[in-house]
Amino acid sequence: MSLVPLHRRIRLERSGLALRFALIIGDRRLADAHQVSCEHDTVTVAFPEVRVTVTLTGSATEWGVLVALRLRTSPGALPGPAPYAADRVLTGRAGGPEQREALLREILAARGPHAAGRPAARTGLTPFHVLAAAV
Repeated sequence: MSLVPLHRRIRLERSGLALRFALIIGDRRLADAHQVSCEHDTVTVAFPEVRVTVTLTGSATEWGVLVALRLRTSPGALPGPAPYAADRVLTGRAGGPEQREALLREILAARGPHAAGRPAARTGLTPFHVLAAAV
């Protein structure tokens, strides 16, 4: 039994930081997405009402690898939420379960009220200005 609907397009590139987040493709919270792709340093999820594009940047620090997210939305085929933009930093192991969950939460939050099971709190995320103040 397949976890991914047959009508959904999936793209996966074998290089780049997005490969570490490829396991989000099979997540059931993205089941109604028309397209999910993890290519080079970009994760793209296209829902009927919004397209979410996440650009990933990794940097090694003494605490491990920090992954910075630059999340942007654009309108889909159906009316949806207003355009949204956010910059976040994920802590923990690059592409690890905590970072994948945080990325999914960001994608669902960007989807707006259409997100099934939208999380109330964002754990594992640190805004850039907080991280810069700590250095």
